[in-house]
Order: sequence, then structure tokens, then C-alpha cells
Amino acid sequence: MNGKVLSSIFYGVLGLVVVFLNKTVLTRYKYDTSVLSSVSIVSNCRFPAFSVLGTLQAITIITVLRLAKVFKIVNFPDFSMSVVKQIFPLPIFYVINLLSSLGATKRLNLPMYVVLRRFGILITMILQIYFLNIIPSKRAAIAIFVIIAGSVFAALEDLNFDMIGYFFILLYDLFDSCEAILVKMQLNDRKSVGQIGILYYCALFSFLPLCLFVLITGDYQKAFVNYEGWNDISFVCLFFSCSLASATFLYAYIMCTDYNNPVLSQVIACMRNILTTYIGMYVGGDYIFNLYNFIALNLTMFAAFYYTYINLTETEKSDASKSESNEKLLNEV
Repeated sequence: MNGKVLSSIFYGVLGLVVVFLNKTVLTRYKYDTSVLSSVSIVSNCRFPAFSVLGTLQAITIITVLRLAKVFKIVNFPDFSMSVVKQIFPLPIFYVINLLSSLGATKRLNLPMYVVLRRFGILITMILQIYFLNIIPSKRAAIAIFVIIAGSVFAALEDLNFDMIGYFFILLYDLFDSCEAILVKMQLNDRKSVGQIGILYYCALFSFLPLCLFVLITGDYQKAFVNYEGWNDISFVCLFFSCSLASATFLYAYIMCTDYNNPVLSQVIACMRNILTTYIGMYVGGDYIFNLYNFIALNLTMFAAFYYTYINLTETEKSDASKSESNEKLLNEV
């Protein structure tokens, strides 16, 4: 397999794991396995401070990558003012994305989280046209329109409407799209700090703002003084596993964006979210069935499949035409 396929699979699988881990840690979550047996597993973590979880993710990235650099497992540029100039404003987007994504995960049921994330595809496509000069075909544009229309309809029929949750997810859509474009632009630059460098310095420069946010909002008190789950070894293991998986997922995201374009990264996330949506209807315990909402969800699923098919076929045709033109040039020479 080539780098595009491997990075896509890596990103998709890790994203699925991270969504369920975050949901398990931040909420009361029910894994109903009645399809296979009569057993139901209920997670009642309800960790109250998603900002603390985000801060630990940043600490995990900094610690793991610094140790890996010391033992010469990975390599990235040392700190300097030139690195600061290269990396900003990515850390700002990193902080906003981290907090808004975890906030949305805490407040929204999984199917609606997935549907509203689709708006990120439209935003990324618009930014990609403007900044990267990548123009989608008419078929791709129509598919995106159907995805957005289905998302709006599903949101209108959401029986668990949460204004704060919707604000978090739409904020995440906007800044995640901006971050994807910035990452791609930086990786295209020869002076870039590289995939590992972007991940490390984004976490490093966001650490202090995240700590300030935790202290100002009182989340430190909620997480370490009032919360009683720290006595449960299973929660502690789950909490740190979530942080490690999220840190790895961020690297997978950067790597996938490097090998592919930003919209394709969103498409891969969309494919992953298709599975998340249907699993969330059975194992989450927080999805209220509504016929119109269910129809809208399936409409977005179909459009996402169609959009993925368009991108794959158009990419293959583009690669084939490039190879043919290169052969003609070689023959002429």
C-alpha cells in the first residue's frame, strides 16, 4: 500500500477509537451488546472538565515526542524564533479545536455530532479553493450540497437539541477547516518543521493557554477536588488511554493531510463517521429515534459515499492523465 492509503486507514481507525473513548470518559455511556448477547456495559464516568482532558493530551504529546527525540526515534527542529514564526498561528487553532471538539463530544449525542461535523467539508472546500486553488468538480459540489442539506434537516429534527453543544461543534468545524489548510500550506513549504515538528510545537505553545483556561474556569476544582472517579483504577486507565490515543490521532491527522489534500482528509473523517453514527444508535443510549431525523442521517450517509467515490475516481483519472502526459514528453525527448 502507498502512503495515501496507509495514512487514510490510520487516520480513520484512530478517529473512530478516539470518539468512543472521549464519549466514554466525558459522559454516562451505555454499550448495549444485546445484538450478540444480553449483556449491557454501562460507563458512568461523567468526567466534568473536558479542558483538563485536553491539557493532558497536550502534555502527552510534549512528553512522548521529547523523549522520542532524546532517544533519536524521531527528529524535529530545536526551539528558535524562526520556528515560532513558522508555526504560528497553528497553536491558536489547535487550542480552539481541542476545547471545542471535546465540548461538543460531551454535550451532543454521537449521531448528531457526526452530522454536524459534515459542515467542515463545505468550509474546507471553500478555503481550499481560495488558498490552495483546488477547484472541485460539479459532481463533488452537488454531493457536498446534499450532505449539508441532510445535515441541516437532521439537526432540525434533533430531539436532544443543545445550543451550547451546537455552538461547540460549529466552532470546531470552522477552526478545524482553517487548521487543515494551514497545515497543508506549512507542509508544502520547504522550510516547514515537518509533521512531528508541527504536532510538538502546537502542543508546546498551547500548553500554557490550556492551563490558564483550566484555572480560570474552575475546571481544576471540578476535576481534581470534586470528582471522585480517581479512586477507580478502570477510570484512570481509561482516562490516560484516551489521552494517548488522542495524541496519536492528531499525528495521524497531520500525516493524512500531508499525503492527501484537506478535503480528502475530511472525506476520510466522513467515512469514519458513517460507522460512528450507526454504532452510536445502538451502543450510546443517548440517541432518541425520530423518523425524519433517521431519513436525513441516511441521506447524508449516501451523499458521503457518493462524494468519496467521486474523489477516488477523479484522483485516479488525474493520476492516469499525468502519467500519460509524462510518457508523451519522454517519447518526444
